Amino acid sequence: ACLLYTSIGEGFKVADTDCNLRLQEIISGFACNGSIDSVRAAAVLEQCVSMKAVTPDTRAKMNVVRVLSGINNVHLAESVSMKEMMADKQMSNLLALVKAFNILDGVGVEQVRADIRARILEILGCPKDEEEVYRLAVVEDLHNEFKTSIIFPAGNNMRAAESDQAEAIVKTIAAFLNSEGGTLYIGVDNLGIPRGLENDFKYLSNGSSDFDLREVQDKFLLKLQSYIKQQIGLVVDGTPLIPHYIRIGFEDMDGASICRVTVNPCEKAVVFTDGRLFVRNYGESREITGTKNVRAFITGRRVSK
Repeated sequence: ACLLYTSIGEGFKVADTDCNLRLQEIISGFACNGSIDSVRAAAVLEQCVSMKAVTPDTRAKMNVVRVLSGINNVHLAESVSMKEMMADKQMSNLLALVKAFNILDGVGVEQVRADIRARILEILGCPKDEEEVYRLAVVEDLHNEFKTSIIFPAGNNMRAAESDQAEAIVKTIAAFLNSEGGTLYIGVDNLGIPRGLENDFKYLSNGSSDFDLREVQDKFLLKLQSYIKQQIGLVVDGTPLIPHYIRIGFEDMDGASICRVTVNPCEKAVVFTDGRLFVRNYGESREITGTKNVRAFITGRRVSK
């Protein structure tokens, strides 16, 4: 829609549609995991407010995001103007439920809170889960990272971008090698839900869904190893990275085929072929910048055995 409006020069509709979609993503995210990224929500709301004029639908979604941002945030929930919401019965009910949800936090009535959350989803028109969604027991942190694919970057509308994914995946592996080790799950979304590697397997089979699983898994492994070779090489100080430091295998999770890459910490610093060096932070891989800092890390690298 944004591209269409841009092509015909309707700037207001472009901006409004962009805001509307961003707000809907936040609301949908709440429906999936029950929480709101308050920093992102505030940034999107600020973008919408800066427009001064928005369509009624976008205005309604702005109010929903304002209220949902108060989940588990008592001060933020209390700051939402009840007067502003009273004109809309649905919104006033939503705000009352959010405040009740917060008040009951930590008092041993989690089932009541779950019922309140279900009522919030009902007001928002979100579909009820027919069954509990399977999620990994870990989250993205210092030792765990999720990637949906080795071919298709997240949020890229299923457009293949191998070089981008090679960068992102090997960056994670190198950061684990240079830190305390960790596990990269490929075929798992950022909520920890196994989505499988069907799209990667089809891509590696020239678009065909009729592939031999063993054969396509071999192609997947060769592709992943080629990424590693191109970015950081396959040998460090005479020792093969695979399988001494990196072990790659496939497994089934809730009916979805995923790839688990287990990485042990390396005694030597592992540097990209272009000289970049990454270490692991909580939930992300961070580049060490500055020649002095890189040299200090390389010479000071020690790993307890």
